[in-house]
Amino acid sequence: MCVTILDCTLSFPRNAPHNRRVCLVTGFVLIWVSVAGCLQFADKPYVPVMPGGIQVDGNESQVWMDAVLDQGLDAIQLTIYARQQAWNSPDLLFHKNANGIIANIRMAKDAGLGVTLVLRVALEQGDISNRHHWHGTIWPEDEDISKWFHNYGEFVLWAADIASSENVDLLVIGSELNSLTSTVTVEKLPELYRYFLTPERTRRVRESLVRCATDISAKDIAPDLQFPDGGSYVTLDEYLRAQEFSDRAWTQYVTGASEVESVKVDHLNKRRALYDRYWRELIGNIRDVYAGPLSYAANFDQFQEVGFWDALDVVGVNAYFPLSLRGQAGQRLEEAMTASWIRVASALNDLATRSGGPGQVLPVMFFELGWTRKAASTVRPFSYQRVEVLETVSPSGPSATPVLTCVHWATAPEDPFERVRALEALERVVEQGNFPTLRGFTLWKLTTNPKHRILEPFAVVIPSGAGPISENDIIDIADRAYLESSSRLAERLRLSASAGR
Repeated sequence: MCVTILDCTLSFPRNAPHNRRVCLVTGFVLIWVSVAGCLQFADKPYVPVMPGGIQVDGNESQVWMDAVLDQGLDAIQLTIYARQQAWNSPDLLFHKNANGIIANIRMAKDAGLGVTLVLRVALEQGDISNRHHWHGTIWPEDEDISKWFHNYGEFVLWAADIASSENVDLLVIGSELNSLTSTVTVEKLPELYRYFLTPERTRRVRESLVRCATDISAKDIAPDLQFPDGGSYVTLDEYLRAQEFSDRAWTQYVTGASEVESVKVDHLNKRRALYDRYWRELIGNIRDVYAGPLSYAANFDQFQEVGFWDALDVVGVNAYFPLSLRGQAGQRLEEAMTASWIRVASALNDLATRSGGPGQVLPVMFFELGWTRKAASTVRPFSYQRVEVLETVSPSGPSATPVLTCVHWATAPEDPFERVRALEALERVVEQGNFPTLRGFTLWKLTTNPKHRILEPFAVVIPSGAGPISENDIIDIADRAYLESSSRLAERLRLSASAGR
């Protein structure tokens, strides 16, 4: 394999699901891999090429699976959830009735589909202590760490037994557990923690969002301030202040410090090392039960912090990478998306090479790949609720420093072709040989029911036959183009695998 390494800094705005992260800067090393050479994938369980999708809901699964196959895709993703009470508790619950998941696995296998089984944790939304948290902030008390991993291990090993008995093709042992899987030793305070512990910075962001929302009617913004636990906020400012307080309190809890200057990095690293040991022990226990390939689904902004990729067989990422600026169009938009995907591919190629061992490379898979139908959905694909400020082309021209502009996602205009261009850009990068480690993807989310577009912002409707999908011609045409691009990407990955790249 011929490799040229270039130093580069890539700036990514990092926003958590539900508008919960902040703008950060991440350093990457770009690695260009010559397609003239063949990748030597790590000597681990065989990982098939798995291009596919996940269903919006579980109804009419047979119809949906047949439709997936008709689109040139040959894999699906199924999920089993464990539910956690408070975000800092060790209490995990899961139902051991596997009849439904086994039926779907067998249905998929009978149809000729590969199956990825993903294990996820969901915080109980009815618990008020979780209102400003998500599964990425789970952080047990010191005395409960062992109990949390014991309980999670019971869940994972139960699922691994199902995966083994039903010949599941790939088992993903967790998803977006950011805090629990950030096990790489750090030399300084992570930027996200630094941000949350700096009131001047969080206040500026809050004030900009409040100014942003000045023209949004109370009626339009009211649904954004309602929560599943039954609570609500009167104003956006009230909600943002509560979120800001929660983020700071969480960071103080995690770091054991009230301000940046008093944080002891050694304290963080000890916890990270402990987590790493627990994950490696769990992975070893899983291999005693399930002989197939294992992965973990890291968030797009956290995959570099996972320290145990070498113990797994696939580098897994939920691929909500920022690809563009608001206001870019035409060729400039296509060029921006292509350049962004090349940077992403380079970072993942590098990680896959470092994690595979001497002369070996781990394959990469995107376990969530998708965008909403909204205009500017590729600026921050992870952001689709409430009010957001987006990096935007400056009025002074495309070469000027981007400015921030406001969007209220619920009332924002649609551009269903923007996500088509994003997928086509990834297709180009793979075709050009810039992403030789990519082995598969899961489109988030696919359905055969046009009514799901109302319920699921990411929904892409698979057509049934050659006729119209629904009464919305523009979105139907865009969805067909999106699926055609995914089919071409799938075939490109198969060809690369058969060529030994």
